[in-house]
Amino acid sequence: MEADNKTQPLKVRRQDKDFIRKFLSLIPFGRAHAIKPERLARLTDHKSIRSLQKTNEIFRNNMGVCILSAAQPPGGFYQSNDPSEVREFIKTLENRGNKTLRAAESAKAYLRELEQNSIATGYCIYGGYDPAGECVLCDPNCKEKPSAPTDGKSK
Repeated sequence: MEADNKTQPLKVRRQDKDFIRKFLSLIPFGRAHAIKPERLARLTDHKSIRSLQKTNEIFRNNMGVCILSAAQPPGGFYQSNDPSEVREFIKTLENRGNKTLRAAESAKAYLRELEQNSIATGYCIYGGYDPAGECVLCDPNCKEKPSAPTDGKSK
Protein backbone atom coordinates (compact mmCIF):
# COMPACT_ATOMS: atom_id res chain seq x y z
CA MET A 1 0.00 0.00 0.00
CA GLU A 2 1.29 3.40 -0.90
CA ALA A 3 0.10 6.97 -0.71
CA ASP A 4 -0.43 8.90 -3.94
CA ASN A 5 1.56 11.92 -2.79
CA LYS A 6 3.08 13.44 0.31
CA THR A 7 -0.18 14.50 1.95
CA GLN A 8 -2.51 11.71 0.88
CA PRO A 9 -3.32 8.98 3.40
CA LEU A 10 -2.75 5.41 2.39
CA LYS A 11 -5.84 4.02 0.73
CA VAL A 12 -7.19 1.78 3.47
CA ARG A 13 -10.39 -0.22 3.38
CA ARG A 14 -11.84 -2.49 6.04
CA GLN A 15 -10.90 -5.41 3.79
CA ASP A 16 -7.20 -4.57 4.21
CA LYS A 17 -7.10 -6.54 7.45
CA ASP A 18 -3.44 -7.49 7.14
CA PHE A 19 -2.38 -3.86 6.76
CA ILE A 20 -4.63 -2.74 9.61
CA ARG A 21 -3.30 -5.51 11.85
CA LYS A 22 0.33 -4.66 10.97
CA PHE A 23 -0.28 -0.92 11.43
CA LEU A 24 -1.87 -1.39 14.84
CA SER A 25 0.84 -3.86 15.91
CA LEU A 26 3.40 -1.07 15.47
CA ILE A 27 1.58 1.24 17.87
CA PRO A 28 2.54 0.41 21.46
CA PHE A 29 0.29 0.44 24.50
CA GLY A 30 0.69 3.23 27.04
CA ARG A 31 1.57 6.88 26.64
CA ALA A 32 5.03 6.32 28.10
CA HIS A 33 5.79 3.98 25.18
CA ALA A 34 4.32 6.13 22.38
CA ILE A 35 5.93 5.79 18.97
CA LYS A 36 7.22 8.97 17.33
CA PRO A 37 5.30 9.98 14.21
CA GLU A 38 8.47 10.02 12.08
CA ARG A 39 9.24 6.41 12.99
CA LEU A 40 5.67 5.20 12.48
CA ALA A 41 5.49 6.97 9.11
CA ARG A 42 8.71 5.28 8.01
CA LEU A 43 7.57 1.83 9.19
CA THR A 44 4.19 2.14 7.44
CA ASP A 45 5.45 3.55 4.11
CA HIS A 46 3.91 6.99 4.58
CA LYS A 47 5.74 9.72 2.69
CA SER A 48 5.05 12.39 5.32
CA ILE A 49 3.81 12.95 8.86
CA ARG A 50 0.73 14.67 7.42
CA SER A 51 -0.09 11.56 5.39
CA LEU A 52 0.24 9.45 8.55
CA GLN A 53 -2.06 11.82 10.42
CA LYS A 54 -4.66 11.52 7.66
CA THR A 55 -4.48 7.73 7.79
CA ASN A 56 -4.93 7.87 11.57
CA GLU A 57 -7.92 10.13 11.00
CA ILE A 58 -9.45 7.49 8.72
CA PHE A 59 -8.86 4.80 11.36
CA ARG A 60 -10.35 6.99 14.10
CA ASN A 61 -13.31 8.49 12.26
CA ASN A 62 -14.30 5.84 9.74
CA MET A 63 -13.27 2.59 11.40
CA GLY A 64 -13.71 3.37 15.08
CA VAL A 65 -10.11 2.50 15.95
CA CYS A 66 -8.88 4.30 19.05
CA ILE A 67 -5.35 5.49 18.30
CA LEU A 68 -4.32 8.04 20.89
CA SER A 69 -1.68 10.71 20.47
CA ALA A 70 0.22 13.09 22.67
CA ALA A 71 1.97 16.26 21.59
CA GLN A 72 3.81 16.75 24.88
CA PRO A 73 7.04 14.80 25.44
CA PRO A 74 7.64 12.02 24.92
CA GLY A 75 4.82 12.46 22.38
CA GLY A 76 3.71 10.19 19.60
CA PHE A 77 0.99 7.63 18.94
CA TYR A 78 -0.13 4.92 21.32
CA GLN A 79 -3.00 2.65 22.24
CA SER A 80 -4.33 2.30 25.73
CA ASN A 81 -6.46 0.13 27.99
CA ASP A 82 -6.04 2.68 30.79
CA PRO A 83 -9.24 4.71 31.27
CA SER A 84 -7.30 7.71 32.64
CA GLU A 85 -5.15 7.90 29.46
CA VAL A 86 -8.25 7.67 27.27
CA ARG A 87 -10.01 10.35 29.35
CA GLU A 88 -6.97 12.62 29.04
CA PHE A 89 -6.94 12.13 25.26
CA ILE A 90 -10.67 12.90 25.03
CA LYS A 91 -10.20 16.04 27.11
CA THR A 92 -7.35 17.17 24.83
CA LEU A 93 -9.50 16.67 21.72
CA GLU A 94 -12.47 18.48 23.25
CA ASN A 95 -10.29 21.41 24.33
CA ARG A 96 -8.74 21.63 20.86
CA GLY A 97 -12.19 21.48 19.26
CA ASN A 98 -13.55 24.19 21.55
CA LYS A 99 -10.58 26.46 20.83
CA THR A 100 -11.08 25.93 17.10
CA LEU A 101 -14.79 26.76 17.36
CA ARG A 102 -14.03 29.92 19.38
CA ALA A 103 -11.48 30.99 16.76
CA ALA A 104 -14.07 30.40 14.01
CA GLU A 105 -16.65 32.49 15.88
CA SER A 106 -14.12 35.27 16.30
CA ALA A 107 -13.30 35.17 12.60
CA LYS A 108 -17.02 35.24 11.70
CA ALA A 109 -17.57 38.31 13.91
CA TYR A 110 -14.58 40.02 12.28
CA LEU A 111 -15.90 39.17 8.81
CA ARG A 112 -19.34 40.61 9.68
CA GLU A 113 -17.64 43.80 10.89
CA LEU A 114 -15.55 44.05 7.72
CA GLU A 115 -18.56 43.51 5.49
CA GLN A 116 -20.70 46.01 7.39
CA ASN A 117 -17.94 48.62 7.23
CA SER A 118 -17.48 48.00 3.51
CA ILE A 119 -21.20 48.45 2.88
CA ALA A 120 -21.44 51.53 5.12
CA THR A 121 -18.42 53.30 3.63
CA GLY A 122 -18.70 51.97 0.11
CA TYR A 123 -15.01 51.08 0.00
CA CYS A 124 -13.70 47.74 -1.16
CA ILE A 125 -12.21 45.59 1.59
CA TYR A 126 -11.21 42.75 -0.71
CA GLY A 127 -8.48 44.38 -2.77
CA GLY A 128 -9.45 42.89 -6.16
CA TYR A 129 -8.75 45.31 -8.98
CA ASP A 130 -8.85 44.98 -12.75
CA PRO A 131 -6.13 46.56 -14.96
CA ALA A 132 -8.05 49.86 -14.99
CA GLY A 133 -7.95 49.95 -11.18
CA GLU A 134 -11.65 49.23 -10.74
CA CYS A 135 -12.76 46.96 -7.93
CA VAL A 136 -13.83 43.58 -9.31
CA LEU A 137 -14.68 41.58 -6.18
CA CYS A 138 -17.44 43.53 -4.52
CA ASP A 139 -20.63 45.47 -4.96
CA PRO A 140 -21.11 47.35 -8.27
CA ASN A 141 -21.77 50.48 -6.19
CA CYS A 142 -18.31 50.31 -4.65
CA LYS A 143 -16.75 53.78 -4.41
CA GLU A 144 -13.19 52.51 -4.70
CA LYS A 145 -11.18 54.81 -6.90
CA PRO A 146 -8.61 53.85 -9.54
CA SER A 147 -6.00 55.27 -7.19
CA ALA A 148 -6.53 52.20 -4.98
CA PRO A 149 -3.46 50.15 -4.18
CA THR A 150 -2.39 48.03 -7.12
CA ASP A 151 -0.55 45.50 -4.97
CA GLY A 152 -3.85 43.80 -4.05
CA LYS A 153 -4.06 45.31 -0.58
CA SER A 154 -7.15 47.11 0.62
CA LYS A 155 -7.35 50.40 2.42
